[in-house]
Amino acid sequence: MGLFDWLHTGERLRALDARVAAAERDAAAARAEADARLRAALAEAAAHEAALRREIDDLAGRARSQQSALDALAARAASADDAIRAARLTDAERHALAGAAAAHPPFPSLPRAGYVAPEPWFYAAFEALFRGSREEIAARLGVHLTPAVAAARACDDRPLIDIGCGRGEWLGLVTGQGLHAIGIDVNPDMVAACRALGLDAHLADGVAHLRAVAAQAVSVVTAFHVVEHLPINAIVALLVETERVLAPGGLVILETPNPDNLVVGANTFWLDPSHLRPLPPRLLRFCVEAAGLVVEEVVPLGPDPQVAAQAATESWPPGVAHALGGARDYAIVARKARA
Repeated sequence: MGLFDWLHTGERLRALDARVAAAERDAAAARAEADARLRAALAEAAAHEAALRREIDDLAGRARSQQSALDALAARAASADDAIRAARLTDAERHALAGAAAAHPPFPSLPRAGYVAPEPWFYAAFEALFRGSREEIAARLGVHLTPAVAAARACDDRPLIDIGCGRGEWLGLVTGQGLHAIGIDVNPDMVAACRALGLDAHLADGVAHLRAVAAQAVSVVTAFHVVEHLPINAIVALLVETERVLAPGGLVILETPNPDNLVVGANTFWLDPSHLRPLPPRLLRFCVEAAGLVVEEVVPLGPDPQVAAQAATESWPPGVAHALGGARDYAIVARKARA
């Protein structure tokens, strides 16, 4: 090999080495770029997977909540069905009621200003679901037992008349004390339920029944959650007749929802589709006194313990606590003036 060939070969080798080095650098750069792209793609995929998992967890939580709500609704529907079935009379009970109604025909009813009462079974089911059990209602009414018994004894054990006797919780209480108690109701299912318990109940309009009673023949007249179902003219008529039939010193007790409690006045009062209008205590007291009765006391009843606990925990102002959690019912206790 000549000098020229040797030099030419060296140049070719150096050029080849440069090309190899450049190729290696390009390959390294390509590998680095590919690695970076792969890492970015993996990070994006991981973030997307995490987002999907969060969305799946959220959907699963919402599905569980919806299932819980559906289960609760199903339980309430089953409870309502049970209450309606329990409130319906059997054919035998309805036959017995028809015979009793024929033997004791109802008195004519006062006009109700266009109000049409719901079906008897509907209202019985409503009370079973919303008002409370017989035991609960009897416990609430027990607060009136001592003054009622005392008034009956002071009036020579003249009869007690309970207008709107319903399922007979109050009749059972006073009868258990040895009083002669008569229940009046316009709902045949309620009357039948009372008679099934051995209570003296009659299917009649309250005002019409009182008009057929002799003057001063009664010791006590009660009406628990009745007046809110009546137009004002019927309330006044009821009170006028009550004053007439009571013996001197006789007692009247009227209990009704308390609209001074804003939750009652704006919400729970209207749960009952047969309610006409709430009666503020001052209005009902005026009606009682206008009928010639002497009001002894306006008794607040049944504050809401849950609202009271929340008010204490959250330090509500006293006025707010009273307006939202105060007495849900009230009773007016009055007497006929003694001669």
